[in-house]
Amino acid sequence: MKKTLYSSDYGIEPNGLTDVTGKLQQLIDDAGASEGKAVVQRGIYLTGSLFLRSHMELHLDEGAILLGSKNEDAYPLMQTRAAGIEMEWMGALLNAIDCEDIVISGTGTLDGQGEIWWEKFWGKDRKGGMCSEYEKMGLRWAADYDCLRPRLVQLRNCKNVICKDIHLTRSGFWNLHICYCSHVLVQGVWITNAQGPSTDGIDIDSCCDVLIEDCDISCNDDNIVIKSGMNADGMRVNRICEKVEVKDCTLREGMGLAFGSDMAGGMDEIYLHDIHFIGTDNGVYIKSSKIRGGFIDHTRVEDLDMINVDFAINLNTNWFPDFSYPVIPKNYQGKIPKRWELLTEKVPEGKGMPQVKNMVIKNLTSSYEENYTGRSTAFFIQAFDENPIQNIQMENVKIYAKEFGSIHQVKNINMKDVEITIRS
Repeated sequence: MKKTLYSSDYGIEPNGLTDVTGKLQQLIDDAGASEGKAVVQRGIYLTGSLFLRSHMELHLDEGAILLGSKNEDAYPLMQTRAAGIEMEWMGALLNAIDCEDIVISGTGTLDGQGEIWWEKFWGKDRKGGMCSEYEKMGLRWAADYDCLRPRLVQLRNCKNVICKDIHLTRSGFWNLHICYCSHVLVQGVWITNAQGPSTDGIDIDSCCDVLIEDCDISCNDDNIVIKSGMNADGMRVNRICEKVEVKDCTLREGMGLAFGSDMAGGMDEIYLHDIHFIGTDNGVYIKSSKIRGGFIDHTRVEDLDMINVDFAINLNTNWFPDFSYPVIPKNYQGKIPKRWELLTEKVPEGKGMPQVKNMVIKNLTSSYEENYTGRSTAFFIQAFDENPIQNIQMENVKIYAKEFGSIHQVKNINMKDVEITIRS
């Protein structure tokens, strides 16, 4: 029988005021050494980055809160992938790196105290901040990479992982980042109050055999997103994201169910079904650019219902130009960090155009309530004349919207039992 270790056995003060990173890490290390279970009991534990070990379970009891430190030094810089490129970035609050056979369980909470990190990016009351400063210098694209903020959970290069029932809130950056992993189950995870910049819910990044189910996500960016690397650096790494299933999830607020914009390694065999959207910006959402490269192929999206969604189907391969096409201004005199070199590295001729093809969208309904003041658009589908989206099949799609929107640069779109009702 595996040994169970408890936080109370380590003299850990769960008052939310005393930093207990070292003692929590010792609890985790001992559980890993015995291939056992580390139980964090009810209380508030102020902590910086923690690192799981192989062949163990970390269990957060109900009422147990891992409260992320506001001190930047509590999150060591490490080589990782963040926002599409391999570079140095802060460790997450909870990390599993090069691990196998691990479980993260319990109904406890990871609380990132995100407001301090959101203010770093946006400024106080969204006035000033790094984003605004960089935009004035023509460097909007660089702000996301220079403004380091901790994720809540990072799973990197792991296999056989279960993450279930935990509550994630107030993340400084992405909530749950699953990168270079295989055979992962995420079940019953609840994400709330992620209202800061780039506070994605779940990022599935160059992974294989991943199942996401029964999750409830509210955030300020992509609720659930499939990724596989950015631009030239993503092409260098060249790791596909494949065999991913997302089902029985509820997405509240946020940007919706997304592909990209990091897609240089490609995406294949993605199955998304039985998903509820409430007040998201998008339903089905592809975003890319002409230097992203990669492909999206063999994707099925089925049994979706949407209410108060701005764009039911948004497929855009020329997304957010100010961010997507990084160029260092000619008059820039400062130091050029390594990450800027990666982001601005020229993509080989002919390799940048993303290939989006063979997508099935079936059994989709979308409508809006009478008091809804959002946009409510059925379609925004846009690609390049020389590189159209190919082979889109829509079946049993019923959308009630304020406007039809537009469909451009699609080769072979087949619609069966598609009803679009426009009402204002």
